[in-house]
Amino acid sequence: MSSGERNLGEWARYQRRFEEELNAYQRARLDVSPAFDWDPLEHIWRQKFADCVHFFERTGALPRLNAVDRVEFTLARWLGRQLQRLKVGKLEGERADALHRLLRLRRRS
Repeated sequence: MSSGERNLGEWARYQRRFEEELNAYQRARLDVSPAFDWDPLEHIWRQKFADCVHFFERTGALPRLNAVDRVEFTLARWLGRQLQRLKVGKLEGERADALHRLLRLRRRS
């Protein structure tokens, strides 16, 4: 990561602190910035979930703990943690719904 990218990331994180004080133009500029996300943790979760869906669409199976394929292994670990959270009721509504849809797709195939 270059120092310019790091500076942009720090700037974006700083802007989230003042969300309520930003004017419409400032908010709009942040909304169109590819380096900015209002909720970075949600963005990461959605990206990991999309990666799992893409893996399923490509292979017809959910990711497994395949030590030979580092990408599949990483996805399987993430998915396993999410399924465990779902099982114990600690996964938020939209996330739980998304996982249920993925599991239904798996059962159909």
